[in-house]
This record gives sequence, structure tokens and C-alpha cells, in this order.
Amino acid sequence: MQRWCAGGPPKVALAISLSAAFGTFIIFLVPSLLNRHVTVLTTEKLVADAVVGGTNRYRHRGGQSTVTFRLALDHLPGIYPIKIPSFIDRRARKGGVTALAQEITASNANAIVISDMVRGVDCVMNFQNMKGVNGLEPNDIYTVVTCLSPAKYAELNVMGRWLDIPNIIQKYYQDQINQAVGRNCGFRQSPDRETKTVLITSRRLWKSVLSELLNMASRIQLYEIGGKPW
Repeated sequence: MQRWCAGGPPKVALAISLSAAFGTFIIFLVPSLLNRHVTVLTTEKLVADAVVGGTNRYRHRGGQSTVTFRLALDHLPGIYPIKIPSFIDRRARKGGVTALAQEITASNANAIVISDMVRGVDCVMNFQNMKGVNGLEPNDIYTVVTCLSPAKYAELNVMGRWLDIPNIIQKYYQDQINQAVGRNCGFRQSPDRETKTVLITSRRLWKSVLSELLNMASRIQLYEIGGKPW
């Protein structure tokens, strides 16, 4: 969770919800809030970065507005960070992810697959629909991340340049993985059975993006495994 505070006399505390659906970040810059104390609570790092970037871009320079204060709650001993095994599978791409999801769910009746672009397979959720979902604590979660489309890649890079967010692609994936892992780990760890939580990706995406997450502070620590985890 990220806690962020900014600017002005602390007369009113307001909670602002920032939509990160499909990578589009909406910042509500309401003039009436400029002299207010604003608090934003979010579990997504990139949303927090967008809030800070947008505030820095539009804050009153030379006035009384203060810089943003940010409290990152990513290191909580006993809860975070969480070590997650990562399996490399060449089917973790648009043309093969449906067959991969079918194999996983057929092999494990307790499996829930989280991935985009899967069609016609039961027990599968996409990254948007799984956010905030409860009730998956006793399930085994298999998260399949695939390469971004060129349009999405370009959109995120433009947003990163505009809001001065470095490594925006890595942070985008980091948030997706954090949210998926959180369905049965951390505060949602099952007290009744030992569950599986696994990341699956292609060698290309692992080498170009996900391996770099090992050097970034995060609630999740990835490590590569060899055998199929289902």
C-alpha cells in the first residue's frame, strides 16, 4: 500500500480514487482542492507514481504548496516481501496462452489462472477483473504475463515521459504481479492449506523486463524454477 499526502492547510482530508484500468491513469485536478490536504490510498505503485508526477507537474511553483509526502508499505516482515517461483513457458504469449491455461486447469482442479487474452477456458480471470477479489485464498494461483501490444507499450512510455516516471514498463508489470499474487498471499494467506502461487512468462519477457524487477524494491521477489509447477 502507498500512502501519499500533499499540500495546503489540513482542513479537509479527501480520498481520491485513481483509475488504472488498461494502463490509463486519470488524475483529477480540481481547483477547489488546491488549498486542501489531500490523501490518496492505493495498493498500486504506478498509480502512486502518477499521483506524484501529476502533482509535481501542476503544483504552485513559488507558492505555499508543499512537496508530496509518500509512505510506502512494501516491507512488512512476516508479510512482505513474498518470494514467488517463476516458470518459463514459450506458450506465455497471445497465440499460446489459451492452450497453456487449459493445461493448467485440467491438471489442477484447484487452479485459478490470471491472464489476459485467454478465451473459452473456465477458472480464468483477467488482470482487471481480479483486482480486489476475495474468496480465492484456498485456490492455487497461476499468473501468466505476456508481452504488451505495441500500442500499450507506446501509451505507457508517453505517460512515463509526461509524468517523469522512469522504468514505467517494469512498474506496470510489477503492479499486475503484485495484485495477482495478493489473491492468496500476504493478508489473504489461507490458514487451512498450503497453496501455490506461481508466475509464468516467456523467456523473452523474463530477460527483457521481469528480471529487472529483482533489483527494484517490491512486495514480491521473483526467482526462476525449472520443473512445471502444476
